[in-house]
Amino acid sequence: MATERTAPGLTGAGFQTFEFGRRTFVSGLFWQPLPGATARLRMVELQKMAEEQGFDLAVLRTSGIPQAGFGTQLDGLKPGMLSVAAMISKSLEVANRDRSFLCAMEVPGKKWLYVAQREGVLLHDGDLLGSEDFIRSRMMTDLSLADWQTVFAPAQWGIPHGIERQFEELLPKKGDKYSFKKWWEIRLIRNIWLDLIRNNPKLHALLIALALIFGGYQLWEHYRATKELEALERKEAAEQAARELAAAEQPWKKQPPAAQFLAACNTALGQVKTFWPGNWTPSTSVCAEGKLTMSWSRQETGRIEHLLALQPDAEISPDGNRATLTIPLELPPGTNEVLPKAREKLLDMLDFSQRYGIGLSVSDTTGKSAVLGQPNLSDGSWKTLEWTIGDMLLAPDTILPVLDGPGLRISKITLTFSEGMMKWTMEGMQYVQP
Repeated sequence: MATERTAPGLTGAGFQTFEFGRRTFVSGLFWQPLPGATARLRMVELQKMAEEQGFDLAVLRTSGIPQAGFGTQLDGLKPGMLSVAAMISKSLEVANRDRSFLCAMEVPGKKWLYVAQREGVLLHDGDLLGSEDFIRSRMMTDLSLADWQTVFAPAQWGIPHGIERQFEELLPKKGDKYSFKKWWEIRLIRNIWLDLIRNNPKLHALLIALALIFGGYQLWEHYRATKELEALERKEAAEQAARELAAAEQPWKKQPPAAQFLAACNTALGQVKTFWPGNWTPSTSVCAEGKLTMSWSRQETGRIEHLLALQPDAEISPDGNRATLTIPLELPPGTNEVLPKAREKLLDMLDFSQRYGIGLSVSDTTGKSAVLGQPNLSDGSWKTLEWTIGDMLLAPDTILPVLDGPGLRISKITLTFSEGMMKWTMEGMQYVQP
């Protein structure tokens, strides 16, 4: 049966406990980030904080931003109790990749749990138990102060976009049994026997023999703890890499649709006062990487003042024979679309090339030619087809409406001036379902 106890002598909500699965969970720890580039430096900082504020117990949280939740035996806490905030934070990060969240739920003992985390950091006062009214009031206060990535709350509270979770759902399982992790446990920060020896010199001689016996054991424990911390650091690095990989997925959501890219390029081209300033010959005009770059070459009778009279913002090369003008592209944000099937889209693109006599080339993400019927080289839920249309006499506005569709993006548009002719080249990506 679940029970609830409140530690004596505490201010505010204090340390409170409840039981589940024959284990005691505690809420109300004082959470603080641990600075330091290595696990060893963070342990030094943990001991320093404990000595300055009178704590003798702590639970160490190393996933995400390293933190420690502090407590003291004087307030009724005992080594071996499990930090419910550490468990909740890790479970939500693993399940939902949530780094900023508010979480409220009922726990055994008819109490309500509240956990608040911001940018991967448990708030120092974001770990508490209380009545339903108290917890709901606290959540409403936090919601009014800032925006949160996710809010977990009971459905009956009526919080917009709130997600309901049960305490048992967040506990990991091994087979049919709940798996209580060792790193959730509150542990002693310092060895009380070493303090006793330091403060009682008469015991030194008596304990020297015991120290020698246990010396090897202590060395082994130190070695084991160091290896555990190193393993946690490696796991932390792997999790960070996984988060970065997830952020890099689905690039089409971050790129404007092809028609909007072309419109931004045309708008920038319209700001070029003339392609042929006096006695200067245009070379290329390129829309790529968020800007339009227009370049000219000087003819024999051309002078810099002729160019600057029409294009005062142009940059002149050190030899005075070349000039460039850069205009930022006003690109809208990307959009999400339902991607077409790879085979169907590739057929459409090839048919477009044959129908209109356009020099279109398509390659897959490995750089090899995309061939119908070949196995997909990507194991993901999407893949990229890179495409190029070169040396067109028709302007992109003429052909893009026929080629355009969901998942089509343009990365570069080039206008080349040669022997009195203007030719266009377009490059981009077509994102498709495998």
